[in-house]
Amino acid sequence: MGDASLFMNDCTPGDPLDTFQTIELGSQVRGTPFRNRHAHAKNLKKIRSEWKLQIASYEDQVPRMHVDAAMERWTQGYPKGTVWKNLLIVRSFPNWLASFYKLVTEREAGTPRGVKSPLEIASFILRYKQLLTQSVNQPDKITAVFFDQWVVDATYRSGLLAQIGLDNLDNSVGETSKYGGGSSFAPSTSKDAKANSRGNDLQQRWRMMLDEPAFVALLNLAFADAGLRKLLEQTDLGFSDLESEFANLGREVLA
Repeated sequence: MGDASLFMNDCTPGDPLDTFQTIELGSQVRGTPFRNRHAHAKNLKKIRSEWKLQIASYEDQVPRMHVDAAMERWTQGYPKGTVWKNLLIVRSFPNWLASFYKLVTEREAGTPRGVKSPLEIASFILRYKQLLTQSVNQPDKITAVFFDQWVVDATYRSGLLAQIGLDNLDNSVGETSKYGGGSSFAPSTSKDAKANSRGNDLQQRWRMMLDEPAFVALLNLAFADAGLRKLLEQTDLGFSDLESEFANLGREVLA
C-alpha cells in the first residue's frame, strides 16, 4: 500500500482505529500494542483525514443486520458523509469451505475461533449464503469481489478497480498475506512453505480435502440447499467442477 493509505486489519464493530489487530501506516505495519498506547491512538484519530485511502477489514466479523445499519455501527468515529465502498471478498464455495475447514478444525483448534465439531461449520455456510445473497440483491450497496477470478484475471482486476473508483496503479498480484498466520494450507515453516508453494493451487484446494469424510459431508449438505446451488450457479462460484468430481469418484451428489 502507498504512503497515502491506511489499512486496518481484522477489525470489530466500532471505530476501526480502536479495534484493529494490525495496521499499515503507509509501509509500516504495527500491531495491537501500538493501538493500545493511548497517545498513538489519539494521534491517529486526529490525523485520520490525511490518508486519501482507508481500508477497514472485518474478516471474521460477519454482520447479521442490514448493510446500512451495519455500516453505522462499524464505522463509528468517521464524520457523516464519509464515502465508503462495501466490498465482499468471496471465494468460490468449495475452495472457501476447504480453507475454512482447515482453519477452524486444525490451526485454530482449541481457540475461541476453532470448532469442537465440523458440524458447527454448517452455520458458517448459511452466513456465506446470506452475504452472497445480499451482494446479488443490493449491488449498489455491496460490491462482490470474486477472489478466484481476481487472482488470475488482470482484466477483471482493472475493471473492478474502475468500478469502485480507484486508479489502476499496480495490477499485479502480490504474495500470500501473512496476516492471521497466512494461508490455512501453508506449511508451518518458511522453508517448507517455499517448497510447497507451487503445489498449493488456490483454486484446487477443495480437491485436496476429498479424503476427509466430514468435509465431504459438508459439501453434500451444501448440495442439499437448492437456494445455495442456484446462487452459486448464478455467480459461477464453483458447483460445476464439484458435480463432475463427485460423479467421477462415485459419490452421491444430493439434488
